[in-house]
Amino acid sequence: MIAQRSHVIKSVTTLAAAIAIQFAGIAVQAQFVSASPNLPPLGGVYASGPVFGTYVIGGNTYQILGLSLGSFTNSTLPPLNVGGTGTSSYNATGNGGLSVNFGAPNPFSAIGPESFSMLKTTGPNGSPLGSFDTEMLQLNLSGGALPAGMMLRESPTLPSNGQTTIVDNGDGNFKIDSFFDVFTELSIDNGDTWIPNQQSGHIQLQSNVPEPAGLTLVVAAGTSGLIVFRFRKRKPKARKQYPLSPW
Repeated sequence: MIAQRSHVIKSVTTLAAAIAIQFAGIAVQAQFVSASPNLPPLGGVYASGPVFGTYVIGGNTYQILGLSLGSFTNSTLPPLNVGGTGTSSYNATGNGGLSVNFGAPNPFSAIGPESFSMLKTTGPNGSPLGSFDTEMLQLNLSGGALPAGMMLRESPTLPSNGQTTIVDNGDGNFKIDSFFDVFTELSIDNGDTWIPNQQSGHIQLQSNVPEPAGLTLVVAAGTSGLIVFRFRKRKPKARKQYPLSPW
């Protein structure tokens, strides 16, 4: 019973740390506003929830926590006509945390190639506006602060599908809503063997904007759940000044 409780506390603490990593530099927004319709939007990031993937290798459990993909080196104009296709290829920087056996995560940053296909399904012809079926074709992260021999890749056998919608924001900019459900595999022996995550990791396009000043994230962990509080510091009220009485 004590061992089980200890495992729950460790798991919740790991989840709390993952949330702290995820919110350290990203303000969550449902959509991204860009001056260009090109994909992926430069200046945006694709961010996961607290736990992106879990991989069991040789009796050990590895978790990729709070993954964000950003700092894209290239973006591509999407297909302009319904039924048109295209591919966007670029390098991306992956940031997140690595936890082993539900221990405290170690932050990492790694750079690698990434690409996805685009198929325009709805929208006006001759325009980048509309809806697009997408599929991530490549995601390879290694090196950087990842342990030696560790590599993360998009599954070569399972489709990592997504969808993107681009609409006119009305001010000359474009509002972009985009996500992928990515099946990944992890290797700890330089790619000799690969262990798949049993479910896809959801990543959503967000703005890479720091949290406003004075906003604090507090995570309270317990054996029965996780509570997140957000407090904003208030400016002290100015005291009223009263004239001195002549009496």
